[in-house]
Amino acid sequence: MSHLSSCPLVLAALTLAVLPCDGAEASGKATEPPLVPWPRSATVKDGTLELAAASRIVASERTLRPLATILAEEIALATGLRLTAATDAPHDGDLVLELANDLKGENYTLTVGARAIVRGSGYNAVALGTVTLLQALRVADGTVRLPHLVVEDGPHFPYCGAMLDVARKPYSLDTLRQCVQVCRFYKIRYLHLHLTDENAWTFPSTAFPTLGKHNFAWAGGSKPTVYRIDDLKALVAYADARGVTLVPEIEMPGHSGQMRAALPETFGYTDEKGKRVSLGVINMVSEEAFRALDTIVGEVCAVFRSSPYFVMGGDESSLGGTERMPEVKAFLAKHKLADTHAVFNAFVNRMYGIVKKHGKRPIVWEGAPLRPVAPPKDLIVLPWVGGGGTAAALVRDGYTVINPPWGVKTPYMDPYHVNGAQLKKGEPLLRGATSILWESPQEAAVPYLRQTGALRNEPTWNPNTGRDHADFLRRLRVTDARLDRLLYGFTFETEDVLDPTVAMRLEPLFVKEMKATRVPSTVRVRYTLDGKEPTADSPVCDKALTLRKTTTLKARWFAAEGKPLRPTFTREYRKLPSVLHDAIGAKATLLPAQPGYYGPGPRGLTDGLLADGDQSGSSGWVGWTRDGKPIEIRLDLGKPIRLTQLAAHFLRSAGGVSLPRQVEYAVSEDGKAFRTLATIDEKAGGAARGWYVANVAATTARYLRLRVTAAGDWTFTDEVAVNPTLPGPTLRHAALDKPVTLKYPPAQGYNLSGVKGLTDGHVARSPDFLNPQWLGVEGKNIESVIDLGRPTAIRRVGGHFLQHVGAGIRIPGRVDILVSDDGEKFRSVAVIEHKQSEQAAYLKTLQADIKDVQARYVKLVAHTNGLWLFADEVFVNPADGDAE
Repeated sequence: MSHLSSCPLVLAALTLAVLPCDGAEASGKATEPPLVPWPRSATVKDGTLELAAASRIVASERTLRPLATILAEEIALATGLRLTAATDAPHDGDLVLELANDLKGENYTLTVGARAIVRGSGYNAVALGTVTLLQALRVADGTVRLPHLVVEDGPHFPYCGAMLDVARKPYSLDTLRQCVQVCRFYKIRYLHLHLTDENAWTFPSTAFPTLGKHNFAWAGGSKPTVYRIDDLKALVAYADARGVTLVPEIEMPGHSGQMRAALPETFGYTDEKGKRVSLGVINMVSEEAFRALDTIVGEVCAVFRSSPYFVMGGDESSLGGTERMPEVKAFLAKHKLADTHAVFNAFVNRMYGIVKKHGKRPIVWEGAPLRPVAPPKDLIVLPWVGGGGTAAALVRDGYTVINPPWGVKTPYMDPYHVNGAQLKKGEPLLRGATSILWESPQEAAVPYLRQTGALRNEPTWNPNTGRDHADFLRRLRVTDARLDRLLYGFTFETEDVLDPTVAMRLEPLFVKEMKATRVPSTVRVRYTLDGKEPTADSPVCDKALTLRKTTTLKARWFAAEGKPLRPTFTREYRKLPSVLHDAIGAKATLLPAQPGYYGPGPRGLTDGLLADGDQSGSSGWVGWTRDGKPIEIRLDLGKPIRLTQLAAHFLRSAGGVSLPRQVEYAVSEDGKAFRTLATIDEKAGGAARGWYVANVAATTARYLRLRVTAAGDWTFTDEVAVNPTLPGPTLRHAALDKPVTLKYPPAQGYNLSGVKGLTDGHVARSPDFLNPQWLGVEGKNIESVIDLGRPTAIRRVGGHFLQHVGAGIRIPGRVDILVSDDGEKFRSVAVIEHKQSEQAAYLKTLQADIKDVQARYVKLVAHTNGLWLFADEVFVNPADGDAE
């Protein structure tokens, strides 16, 4: 093939993800610092201030001295230079923290000249300024410098926030402290904690200690436990010292299963027979319930003293059955209310008063009814329903809203676009925005905050940057390495990692191989590459690591005696699958031009790189919402070329992402008059694992057009290829493409690749059971027989399986391996036992080593526990290193 580029792939330049250290910056030439979020005003001048051992952090105001101590520790971690805190008059070369009466709100200034001075309207404002100083530090050739600059800054919106769901999944205090550190570093001022839900109650109530006794796990994993009150107070103090405010939420009246389970006599209803019953909401008319809620709200507010807000839930409240309760009927009659919706509205008003009594401003989720009796206008609403457009009506009614982006079409969001409602720029009733992380394990929290949280906070902090997503990613790549050092005490410099603008994502991606070198070299770091936690016996990371496949690197700083000093660094370095073809680098145009999920945009469809995973959130996908408009992709190949095969790769995954009903390929010589060459349907695309491949009679054309007919809510693609060399099997083994039969047929819809897909060598990359590779059987064993064609020495046999607890899919607890010479009489050669796990979703290879066995037929029996079994590959004698 004659490819458009002389290089195998047309890619953006590979980058070295390290802290700024180039010659221009070291020389003192004016260079823009990588600040995130970008400030309101920043002027960089020639020259630098060099920090030395004699430099100090001067905080003459007593209230700022804790911040000086925190900043000293952060600078030591980030640069290796340890400064002392002082309270006397500042000298040249010092860092100075000052309160400023002339600044309002949370505004601050940072001025760097002979000394660096941070001035702020209050403690929190000065804390924000110290973050800007920390990000602006330059480290090169053993020196630590600050560029001469003047920054005038402060949040555009009063509320710059993020939310963590600590009730659905357990979060340790260590994780929450890390989250506070990330929020500080990216100026996320408010960290909202969803403390209670249907499955768990995590707040330690002294008045009602049985709350939390009935907690249970949500969709697999461990159950959340109740925090200790002293630990929560310490966490609040930790956050306050860093300029981050923790905002509590007690969900009510719905999502309240633990309240009803622990205190049925208080929060349950009494039916017409005098029996206590638990409905989908707590009792909204009981005076006893309100007295208890008053006490609980008071307890929460006493712990979260620094928060001006209290979130009291209000969403997704099921009122079914409440209308039959005698006490609700009596309440309706007494207050002359029309229905239970009005009862819910009365509950919202009553709780508003209770929250206000305890000195907090109430916040509710969209779903809390504001009619027939409108609550006071200082109630804040989170209009979270995607595409609902509720925010516009709320603002018209005089209510303040906070934007919790849900289904945002562009990563670099417009804070004035509130889930379908476009508010006018400068709308005074828009208080800000918050990123939200629902139902996710604690391992996801820090990565989420330092990527999505930071990304959404930038336009909230400053919607007038005049910058774009690519510019943000370039800055974030640098600040992210510094944040590593604050969290873990070290980071990894990487070679041959793609520039983040290639996939428009921060995740480290590479094509062939990459190197990771730990810095600084002065700390003792031990590591693993198998996903296990590093221990004092793990190898020391004292040289560059070369990675040639997708790898999870875990590393931790250990003291000489083997004691871990900081949390574990965890990062997945993903190898991108690539495909060679003659349209690499071709100009692509899209219709609609702004798809619902932009990803890398048009250029990502002809870069020779496939997505790094088979889920809609994986890097590399471009996705369209199904809105009735035709999807069209056009390629300008730059010159006429000979075409014999056309292909495009699509995704099938959870969340309504379906393979297209059909893809029509057409070509043109002038870009205007197109003629159709082929149409590929969904069946063929599914059988080829999402590849819609058209073999066509040789023809010459410059322009290619794809018309894609959607079949689901979303259509995702990551590459359009001309004359491609399609990716080969990812698992090489002796049974590759050998005939395989199943005793029990797979379920309809979970067999897109057919039974032959079990030996095609293409192993699924995600625990999404809708991916085309997976084959699913309900309530029966997966009993497969492979015909190797001739007697073969059997060394290892196994299969690749999926667990998805929420969907009722489990890894088999037992797998039997049998062999036969004639395909009829089988003898057992191995049994694989697997201990069942409650991990929500994961992939697992089960395999057995076998000695002194020769056979033509191999039977693998994966035993069901009555639920679903999903497999995508059964294998014999995998190549060394392929099956793990």
